[in-house]
Amino acid sequence: MILNTSTLAIAVLVILVILASAIAFLRWLLSTIYAKGNLYDSLLYEWMNKANIPNWQALQQKAGLSSVALWRLKDGETTNSNFGELSQIATVLSIPIAELLEKLASLKNLELEARCLECTQLKSQLQQVFQEKLALHSEGWRLHQELQQQRLGRVLKLCGSTSLVYRSCNDVNQISEKELFALPRLTKRS
Repeated sequence: MILNTSTLAIAVLVILVILASAIAFLRWLLSTIYAKGNLYDSLLYEWMNKANIPNWQALQQKAGLSSVALWRLKDGETTNSNFGELSQIATVLSIPIAELLEKLASLKNLELEARCLECTQLKSQLQQVFQEKLALHSEGWRLHQELQQQRLGRVLKLCGSTSLVYRSCNDVNQISEKELFALPRLTKRS
């Protein structure tokens, strides 16, 4: 069977029509997907506008994301994202990581759950350290007052046991620390 040029032309024409139809279908499919947008596009756009990030490419570059990670983020599929990526996105968008996770409802990720638990524990430890600091501050103040009382007692005792010609016991509170430390040296010499 010999193919003549008309049969060949018809076969090429049919192939072109099939290809054109496939291309038209793919264009329609992609435009429908893009027109509908991803699940979190509007929320992310709002955050991007507040952070002065003009487009998806700029967000991708600033956050150091792959295009797949960005697509997953736009779809709200953050369960496969690691904490570092989400933390970097939150930093770039100038929002707290907790808000990002809450809005994207992504606490299903085990790593994220572990980080949230760790964060809660660290907050608790911070509160405990703060309470300890307050207790130490109070104790330090109490010890300071006790030392001041001891100092006054020693100065009064010293004032009674040594003859200070140039000072009277009435102005004992005006003795400087330097003079106070010099007093025992004076008593040793005499």
